[in-house]
Amino acid sequence: MGSILITLAIIFAACGGNDMPPITPNPDVEVKWEISPASTTINSDGETKNIIVEANGNWTVSSDQQWCIIAPNSGGNGQTVVKITASKNSTEVARAAELTFVSGKYNKKYNVTQEAGELVVEWNVEPFISDIPFQGGTKSIRVESNADWQLSANQPWVTLSSDKGSKGETVVKITASANTDVKNRIAELKFVSGNFSKTHFVNQVADKNEDYVPSGYSMVWNEEFDAVRISGGKPSLPDTEKWFYETAEPGWVNNELQTYIEGFTGTDTVAAIYDGTLKIKAIPRDNRIYSARINTNEAWTYGYFEARLRVPGGKGAWPAFWMMPKNFTAWPLDGEIDIMEYVGYDPNVVHSSIHTQSYYHSIGTQKTASKQIENAEIEFHVYAVEWTAEYIKGFVDGVEYFRFDNDGTGNKHTWPFNAPFYLKLNLAWGGDWGAAQGIDESALPATYEIDYVRVYQK
Repeated sequence: MGSILITLAIIFAACGGNDMPPITPNPDVEVKWEISPASTTINSDGETKNIIVEANGNWTVSSDQQWCIIAPNSGGNGQTVVKITASKNSTEVARAAELTFVSGKYNKKYNVTQEAGELVVEWNVEPFISDIPFQGGTKSIRVESNADWQLSANQPWVTLSSDKGSKGETVVKITASANTDVKNRIAELKFVSGNFSKTHFVNQVADKNEDYVPSGYSMVWNEEFDAVRISGGKPSLPDTEKWFYETAEPGWVNNELQTYIEGFTGTDTVAAIYDGTLKIKAIPRDNRIYSARINTNEAWTYGYFEARLRVPGGKGAWPAFWMMPKNFTAWPLDGEIDIMEYVGYDPNVVHSSIHTQSYYHSIGTQKTASKQIENAEIEFHVYAVEWTAEYIKGFVDGVEYFRFDNDGTGNKHTWPFNAPFYLKLNLAWGGDWGAAQGIDESALPATYEIDYVRVYQK
């Protein structure tokens, strides 16, 4: 009987079962390993390779590199197949891991090497667009990169303090001569490193009059976003005496994906005022997209309402400048005025609309208009509505492209626009319209920039 038990134990050990309880090695027996192949090389994309480990005792194995994963990490007397998995090597340098097999006081080293990969060069440039006044001047950009790079400009009116930079942080000064033209002008700066490149835009306004306010109107309210104070290391937030936030979880309206928050999350600010503009940002963090939706505390009946805006692009972006009734009870019965809407998948096309019980998109009766404009994502444009008791008109840069007339019936279903409305600014991400042609996550973080908001009345 005893000989049968001994035989079964030998058979079990020879199978190299990893579930067997650990056995204290016999110090009088030297543990040896035979490993095939003698070393392992893994390609730069990352892959899994097998090695066959043969030993005359129980053992454990560990790797000195996190990118090199071993399974299983122990074995027994006999043969064991060990899988070695390496993640992608995104550097230009080959790397090596050392596996250490241990059994009691005995050990064996085994080498794993991974081929060099191609470094994915990335740049972070602040600000994301450089704005220079028509008189000309110099602006600095802060460039962070993980590689050395070259820089060039495609316009002779732009000069650079340096045409190259190194891995890490570099400050480059951009100087533009005076713009004597009647139109904005744009230069492209191109960063190049190997097969990788990035474009940065320089936007210089023209010396022109941007006063599009119809005659007879006077300013009654404005927000210029000129705050420069920094609080607790964070940029200024919208003035709560003028604005209030709406907070909401994803899916609140239009199946949108963003989470609306009050100003910031952690160190990320989604409604930051600096360099003379409000920047509403859609920021990815912790598997969410955080953004802001802010509204004026004041409301008005009739007037001319305008904002100077620069919109973000990319599939998924959905910025808006719009109005809702102060005494809201139901949508669309109480009405909605969309001064400007933009979806990133349709570049340089802006929209103005109204919604009422009789006229709204869900039943295909919406009243809306669209206009093609140049460089909506690089230049600022002035978007406005004139709202009177007789009509609502939509404008971009003083050009009327939308009109909705009061039918004079007194029916709220067709004209609810005889009550106070307040202004709204928000940056949505995804949703029924924003994601109509898919989503491009690489467009995040996205920035919606507001230079000013102004209200005029007669």
